[in-house]
Amino acid sequence: YPDAVPGGRSVGVPGNLRLAALAHNKHGKLSWRTLFQPAIRLARDGFAISPRMRASLGNFARTAALDPAGRALFYAPDGQPLPAGTQVRNPALAATFETIAARGADSFYTGDNATTLAVKVGTAPLNPAPMTTADIAAYKAIERPAVCGLYRQYRVCGMGPPSSGATTVYAILKQLERFDM
Repeated sequence: YPDAVPGGRSVGVPGNLRLAALAHNKHGKLSWRTLFQPAIRLARDGFAISPRMRASLGNFARTAALDPAGRALFYAPDGQPLPAGTQVRNPALAATFETIAARGADSFYTGDNATTLAVKVGTAPLNPAPMTTADIAAYKAIERPAVCGLYRQYRVCGMGPPSSGATTVYAILKQLERFDM
């Protein structure tokens, strides 16, 4: 497992922005630009590393060592996570969010951002994998029906296939249903 996670082979085209745009176009009340303001502010002005985040960073020090820019945000030169309370600012992320807020989700999937993503995945020091700008530009968010079932008196729903999360959770809940927990 630790050898499979770092690098390009464990990366797919990020779909969250196209999903957010789909949901916003269908149900959104606030402007697209307004939605990004809290994230832009956090990335630009910073946030403090919490004790829990610091502990989590300790588990990923080996992976973080692969990307100098990411390492510089969260780790000291000796490779140790920065202390809890350290302010982290990420102006590059703030700029990316500002572009997406101004130009829409498609700006993430085309141009310089798509090129950077494809190059990072394809030239990762461990497990490089082919990803092209065409792969990134072609990503579509697809609305699918939820998978639902009963667990005791509750109706439990989650994302349907091709995701396996909801079906797996439902199967586990059904196995546990007969036990008084």
